[in-house]
Amino acid sequence: MSLRLRTNPSQNKQSTAQPQKNLAADSSHTPTSSNRPPAQRLLRPSRGESALFYSIPNRTTGKRSQKSIVQSELDMAYQRLVDEGEFTLHWFKENMPITASQSSSCSFKVVGEAFAFLRLAERIPFGRGHKYVSV
Repeated sequence: MSLRLRTNPSQNKQSTAQPQKNLAADSSHTPTSSNRPPAQRLLRPSRGESALFYSIPNRTTGKRSQKSIVQSELDMAYQRLVDEGEFTLHWFKENMPITASQSSSCSFKVVGEAFAFLRLAERIPFGRGHKYVSV
């Protein structure tokens, strides 16, 4: 079993039918990440595969920095959680090089907290930090 990220907006169903503004008819409109539908802001292609995008503020400047987690590495993390019952920072750094190269501790926490949000794992203290164990 693996997690699937959907990047096709037609696969994301609207919970309420609301009139949509026709942005294509406005020639002055230039698409930016802030006016894309939420699913397109979070899920889109990166490095030849689907990826989950998120942003965090820089500690010194406050400017937001965009990061991504590619589908193949998210699948590996999920499989690790299912097979071994845990997801640790050490394993993350060794086995998820694309994601870890951007910001290892932050991306580790994003993946782990996504698992916790989905009630697949819980965060527990481990050494000087924490790890995620399956529930």
